[in-house]
Amino acid sequence: VVSLLFRALDLESDSLCRYDYVDVYDGHINGQRLGRFCGTAKPGALVTNGNKMQVVMVSDANTAGSGFLAVYSAIRPNERGNEATNLLQSKYRNWAFPVI
Repeated sequence: VVSLLFRALDLESDSLCRYDYVDVYDGHINGQRLGRFCGTAKPGALVTNGNKMQVVMVSDANTAGSGFLAVYSAIRPNERGNEATNLLQSKYRNWAFPVI
């Protein structure tokens, strides 16, 4: 099971998240979408049912925030801890979110 926790979120704000957003999927992009996030309101921990999670960031290249910072970890199916083992980061100037 994969857990993802946003530590920072600063994307263009829009009530429908139409312009800049992060989608998080349980498994692949064809799986259940766990959420679409924009603006600065961070969701709680997102947890998959299996061992895969896909994170997709979309930007319209106009108004930009500073991006996002999230940590992910592998947890046992019955755990809901937030112990981070890896870091996922986005910065608009790089147009990428490398795993560090």
